[in-house]
Amino acid sequence: MLYNEIMVILWKVGEYTISLGVLDVAIKCKIKIILVQKDITQKEFAERLGVSPQQANNWISGRTIPRMETLIRMSEVLGCTINDFYELK
Repeated sequence: MLYNEIMVILWKVGEYTISLGVLDVAIKCKIKIILVQKDITQKEFAERLGVSPQQANNWISGRTIPRMETLIRMSEVLGCTINDFYELK
């Protein structure tokens, strides 16, 4: 599956963030959708992740994409899987 292949690429990149266009949009949209579904504010989201509200806003707005380690933590905090962030449904 293409998404799994891209996730492997993200793992290999390590601390560096790469922009993959469609994935950037998918991730930011999915974070927004999950936050609304779970009735979690951006501030609460940031607090649960232990990051600044500005950093959380950067991910939600698509200014930056989270590293794989952060996506893993997000999935734990939000009660979803990492694949949920990449689904384009």
